[in-house]
Amino acid sequence: MAIELTAAEHADFSEGELYFVGNATTILRYAGFAILTDPAFLHAGEHVHLGHGIYARREVEPACQISELPPLDLVVLSHHHGDHFDDVAARELDKNLPIITNEHAVRLLRQQGFTRGHALDTWESQEVLKGDAQLRVTSMPGKHAPDHVAGLLPPVMGSILDFIVGEERCFRLYISGDTLLHDRLYDIPRWSVRSREITNCDRISLRLPRRYLSLSSKQMRYGYLLAVPTNHPAVPPQSLSLRACLETVRLVS
Repeated sequence: MAIELTAAEHADFSEGELYFVGNATTILRYAGFAILTDPAFLHAGEHVHLGHGIYARREVEPACQISELPPLDLVVLSHHHGDHFDDVAARELDKNLPIITNEHAVRLLRQQGFTRGHALDTWESQEVLKGDAQLRVTSMPGKHAPDHVAGLLPPVMGSILDFIVGEERCFRLYISGDTLLHDRLYDIPRWSVRSREITNCDRISLRLPRRYLSLSSKQMRYGYLLAVPTNHPAVPPQSLSLRACLETVRLVS
């Protein structure tokens, strides 16, 4: 069942923006949607519990706090782990905010009082409608840890976000999630071809500090990437680096 949102005005498909908050937390605004990814808002120097007696220390202050966010339509959450959905997010985010994620995360979100978790298995999609704009979020394969320790960490998913008006897809973003390089990543372009989702759109890769996935060069480090595939896979992507918080990247379709 589609998530239906109220639109105050017609969607603008000509441009959008991506605001880097820190870690894997970004605010994406495009086609009338305001989307928050992997919300983590602890202050620099604070620690987050990752389970099994492991803690992580936040080194960089987030660019903003939840009280400073624009009105949000939904959250796309790669997985429920303390460095991607922290105690501040659990405490301060609207409990009725739609959150698209995996089944494991939905169960934990429900325990924290969130009422609109939408669980996806790999390759499943969730439609979101807002006025004349449509967003389709499709779960992509992810692998959080090597096989011998996989049971110690929560499952993770990547996402492809398709922004659609009428029958035309205007823009596509791929979010890798907190994934390792693994064989199933090569199924993503194959899925695109089978589903006839490759169209004449530009490709853009946004590489976040220290953490990126580049499918074109087959290089992988732990972390996050946003990319728009093209119908010409041999064409190299335009690459942008978000080197610090308080940085906004404009997205032009």
